[in-house]
Order: sequence, then structure tokens, then C-alpha cells
Amino acid sequence: MAIARRLAAMGYRVVAIARSTGDSDFPLLGDDTNLSAIAGPAFVPFDLGHVDEIPQLVKKLHAKLGPIHAIVNNAGIGTHGTLALMHNSRIEELVRINLVSPIILTKYVVRRMMADGGGRIVNITSITGFTGSSGLSVYGAYVLSARGDCPACSDNARR
Repeated sequence: MAIARRLAAMGYRVVAIARSTGDSDFPLLGDDTNLSAIAGPAFVPFDLGHVDEIPQLVKKLHAKLGPIHAIVNNAGIGTHGTLALMHNSRIEELVRINLVSPIILTKYVVRRMMADGGGRIVNITSITGFTGSSGLSVYGAYVLSARGDCPACSDNARR
């Protein structure tokens, strides 16, 4: 949330997307929200586990806010547990939310960015993929995967 607050303080229009507001005090961005009444970051509730709904989310945000100039992928879930004992469904959930969803979200945002003249992609991950941590092997594998996707996304968006 600190990144969102900092960008908003610099004059950027910021929308945070998450399942719940958590400890955020960001106002809810609804269909009838007056954008000029929002001074800082706004919040859009959305579960990134619903991958099939991501294209509609991006379309709706673009229609409401206009051009998207940047995306910061910084959300995800962690799983703690021994790989040998972790249930397959938990591994699949982590991969869907932490890796597949940001890739799909970035895909649809990049399409809008390219049509609108460009933009920036920022992927923030953890050091866990490089240092390792007991009980976080699946999470660490995701971190390395996400880090590898970023240069490829940038290269493809330039073409």
C-alpha cells in the first residue's frame, strides 16, 4: 500500500486491486464514483484467482479511467509447508494466483498500453527464490518463475 500512496502523492491516479481492502482506507471505486472526488489511491475489489474475469476487469477499468500507463504486480499468496506434504490443490492455487493471474492481467493491460502509446510493467517479488527458506519451496519456485517472465513481457511489448 505504501507504493500506491507514494505514486498517488506524486500525482498519479492509482487503483489498488485485491480481494479485500485489508487495512487500507482507500475509497471504493464503483461504477458511479466521481473520479475528481478521489484524492489518493482508489480500491477495486477483485479476486485474481478468477482468471477468466480478468479481461473484463481491465476493459472496465480502461473505460472508467482512460489510458493505463503502468501496472505494478505486487500481490500474491504465500504457502508455508513441506513440499512433500503440501496438497496439490494448494500448489495449484499458489501458481494460479501468483503466476498465472499476473501474466493474464499484464497481457490485457499491455494490449491497452500498446494501443494508448506505451506504459511500464513493474513486477515485485521476494528474495525467497534466491535465498531459499525452510517451508517455502513452492513459493520460492514461483518467485523465480515470475522474475523470468518480466524480461520476456517487456521484449514482446516492444514489438
